[in-house]
Order: sequence, then C-alpha cells, then structure tokens
Amino acid sequence: MHLLAAKPGGFVDDEGIIDLAQTPGDIVILAAADSLLSALAQGVTSLLLDPDAYANRQHTPLPSIRLANWMQLLKPAAFDLYEDKVLEHAQVVVVSFFRWSALLAVWIRSTYCLVKSEARQATYFSAG
Repeated sequence: MHLLAAKPGGFVDDEGIIDLAQTPGDIVILAAADSLLSALAQGVTSLLLDPDAYANRQHTPLPSIRLANWMQLLKPAAFDLYEDKVLEHAQVVVVSFFRWSALLAVWIRSTYCLVKSEARQATYFSAG
C-alpha cells in the first residue's frame, strides 16, 4: 500500500492510504459534505483576516482549526495516521455524518475513546 496526499474528488479504494498532511490544531472539524467544509473554511478565513476583532471580543488568541473530509479517512490505516498526527493533539473534535454504517460506528467509537481518554470534548451530529 502507498501513502498518498489528499486530492479533490475523493479516492479509489485500491489507491492506497491517504495522508491529509495536516498539522495538529486545537479544534478539528470532520465532515463528508464539501459544501459544509467550504462554508466553515470561509468563516475561518474571515476570522483570520481580522484577528484583532476576534481578540478584542474574546481577550484570547484565535484557536487553530483543522477541517477535513472524513470520507478520506475510512480506511483504518488512514484513520490511524490522522489520529496520530492530528486528532491526538486536538482539544475539541466535531464530527458531522449523514448516513449510518457499521464502519462509521467503529470510526466514531474510536474518536470517542480518544477524546474521553484525554479529557477532551467531542460532538457528533447528523446532517441529514
């Protein structure tokens, strides 16, 4: 199996393991809907363009935020790699899903165990 950089349009199962190549962040938001990720990215970008406005209201620096499409992490090895590189360092993990499956149940249980073992926060919600 090969380690591949993430690319738009998802992946084909026999292409290998996807590495999203993200650095750790304080908040990690995982979703399958590219439209949701795009809207969140625009919101984060607008905050980054005016960090003083945020800091003046909150008196704290803006937390680092990572956005990712969890569909690229469905392979257990891809999830394990992302967990080691990004999720283990997050203080808050938000997962949005739109359909239930046995594989998704295992994946959610894995993230839940991760955040509970480190006294972190996790939120799961269905978009559909």
